[in-house]
Amino acid sequence: MKTKLGMRIIKTGIGIYLSLVISSLLGFENGSIAAITTVVGLQPSLQGSLNTIKNHVLATILGGTIAIITSYFFPGHALPIAITAVVTIWVCIHLGWQDSISLAVVTLILISVHPGEEYLKVISNRGIMILIGLSVAFSLNFTLPPQHIPRLKAKTDELRKAFEDLYIEIIDDLIVGYLMETEELETKRRNIKVLLEESWTIHDLAVESNIKYIAKEPKKPKHILYKAINTIEDNLERSMEIHNSIKAILSMEHHPEINEKVHNYLHHIYIFHQEAFRYILSDTKEDDFTEIDFHLLKQELLVILDPLKGSSSFFEPFNYYTILMEGERIINEVKLLVEEKRREHTQNQKGDS
Repeated sequence: MKTKLGMRIIKTGIGIYLSLVISSLLGFENGSIAAITTVVGLQPSLQGSLNTIKNHVLATILGGTIAIITSYFFPGHALPIAITAVVTIWVCIHLGWQDSISLAVVTLILISVHPGEEYLKVISNRGIMILIGLSVAFSLNFTLPPQHIPRLKAKTDELRKAFEDLYIEIIDDLIVGYLMETEELETKRRNIKVLLEESWTIHDLAVESNIKYIAKEPKKPKHILYKAINTIEDNLERSMEIHNSIKAILSMEHHPEINEKVHNYLHHIYIFHQEAFRYILSDTKEDDFTEIDFHLLKQELLVILDPLKGSSSFFEPFNYYTILMEGERIINEVKLLVEEKRREHTQNQKGDS
């Protein structure tokens, strides 16, 4: 299996090098604390780096303060140092500084084992080393910010394909006359849910790496990819409703002609969904869209469904109408997404001119 050498790995190497060099230039014989702090501070988002810096500084202050108090009353005693280390860990966990526990405890130990006359030297050296490490980490993340949008596009496309594969299997059941196994359906649905969670995670990292977000400027409109993921999430539930209606239809009197027409309508939705997301994710030209008159297709279906209103079973026409309703919701949701992309494209063109 090929492992890609990502930018974060490269930045980690650069960060370690810079931390050690800067520490050496400032006269520190051992720059390991600065290098370790840099590695920890290189978070996958700018917001994460800022939070790490804040927590590390506070945790170091906490560890140093507890160490000074401990050494004043119990200078050089092992048991008090061990007990205060436990207290320090508990406080860090309670305050949500889990990632800073090691730095707080190391600070505590370094100061506690030194004589009182060396407190200021140890504290100042420790503080400078941490400052070097965190400054290098944030500078690298600021000048070479994490590029999450390409990852988000790729993950959204993977999600789109998984959804469309499931959708086409669901609607094909109407033609073949039997349903896919429940276990298979649930497995594919769970896989899509996992992809949704992964997409939202990458989206959040992308947002937290936006400088305007970090500066707490007025909230920008949600990114088109946010809306694309949300659309697929909504349409997954609509597809399950279509599946339930098909399941009910197949348990009643068969109407092959109607089923074929309904399948044709649903298949055109599949085509539209594919082309719309291709446009959204890869900037395909709009004239590549297949001309589909959904209004005409719907009217034709309503005409052939009209005789079913006299059926002895209320649910027979109801299930077909449910499919039409859910299909129309999918269409409208995707149309809104396409319109959003058009507006975004127009705004970008105005910005370039």
